[in-house]
Amino acid sequence: MTFRVSWLLILFLHISTSIFAQKPEFNISTTGIASTGSSQPFWLVSNQNGKYNQSHLGYFLMEAGFHKNWEAGTTKKPDFIYGANLVYGYAKESDIHLNEVYAGLRYSWLDIFAGAKAEPIRFNGFSSTNGDILLSGNARPIPKIGISTNRKIYFIKHFAITVKYEEGLLNDDRYVENTHLHHKNLFLHYDFPREWYLSFGLDHYVMWGGSHPEKGKNPTSFSDYIRYISGLAGGENALRMDQDNAAGNHIGAYLLTIKKKWKNCSLTFNWNHLFEDTSGRELTNFPDALYRLDFDFSQKDKWFSHLLYEFYHTKDQSDKPTTYNFRKNDNYFNHGFYESGYTFHQRTIGSPFFSPVLTENGISTGITNNRFIAHHIGIGGGKKNLSWKGLFSWSHNYGTPSNKFEAPIDQCSLLGECTFHEGKLPFDFIIKIAADFGKLLEENVGAQLLLSKRF
Repeated sequence: MTFRVSWLLILFLHISTSIFAQKPEFNISTTGIASTGSSQPFWLVSNQNGKYNQSHLGYFLMEAGFHKNWEAGTTKKPDFIYGANLVYGYAKESDIHLNEVYAGLRYSWLDIFAGAKAEPIRFNGFSSTNGDILLSGNARPIPKIGISTNRKIYFIKHFAITVKYEEGLLNDDRYVENTHLHHKNLFLHYDFPREWYLSFGLDHYVMWGGSHPEKGKNPTSFSDYIRYISGLAGGENALRMDQDNAAGNHIGAYLLTIKKKWKNCSLTFNWNHLFEDTSGRELTNFPDALYRLDFDFSQKDKWFSHLLYEFYHTKDQSDKPTTYNFRKNDNYFNHGFYESGYTFHQRTIGSPFFSPVLTENGISTGITNNRFIAHHIGIGGGKKNLSWKGLFSWSHNYGTPSNKFEAPIDQCSLLGECTFHEGKLPFDFIIKIAADFGKLLEENVGAQLLLSKRF
């Protein structure tokens, strides 16, 4: 079974935009980047929805787009969204692409969606991975179709669930052509008295199907699809490696959130435990995870309103003396058949700390560093028409389980950002200064100027 994603997107967009006629918001922007090295600093181009080509010391970018958001309080009648964003970049050569094109329908608690759309910014942009270790906004938005709940569905007092089910297509130039990306999640929520909140969920991605230039095709029948999404071994038509293991490339995470709200602030703890096989699901790779504390004082207009701290540990990868050999060396975001790894347009789909991405003739051939310990701090605030943000990241990097660095490599990346919001000026004006120090990435200092206008 092969999903005709492109045709479905065109049909869905045509129906949605022709039936409804509410006015969208338009946006235009222009950006210039200059740096001292042969590429741009890490925090100028990471988590930017794959808009930038990092392999040049300077870069010029223009964007133009439109979008229509969900109407507030319209769950009792049909509503819709749609949008598109065209990106033009230039360094030594031009790059033009539709970074976003999407449409969605909403009725009551249910959303239906088709297209490529950037994820909403979480934690006010201070997180190193937009709050999700598996989907950071580092790569271009993936074209997909999906269905999800748009709010908590309560089934017992204080207890609720949220659900999402999606099918995407990795339609970039990659080692295995026509790779599909399945995604689903299920979260259980509990609302405590006195503004305490708890949620725990399972997030699951599967790369399936596709054609390898040497190893052949992975089957795409409906029965094979059920095996992929269920984590079962491949059928008789599957490749030998999938018959001996779960069919496809499975990437998942347990996600825990505990939140306490007060009148003017909130405190949130998150735990993102990633896994790629049975050993990870059984927590054999503990303590590998992303741990986060977020202090949000943004209910008030303050020069200091946000402090976030994240700690990564991905060094274990089930490599323990008591672990069976066939369960060791998880090798996060890399795979023997899907050799481009968990990437899209040569950028990591998950946290950008899983880097750098190897490329050959413009095609990703995997991630060179997925074993690391990292600390990340985000801090910022603002008043009226002026806001600021600072990011500080430090990592101790070990390579991959199969290709370990001779000695651990330290890396430090910094960002300072100041935004003059539209008010006294007829546009938003953003200044960013970033720097990289260490041996994993090129030592580099760069600056970015951005002008944007919404109307």
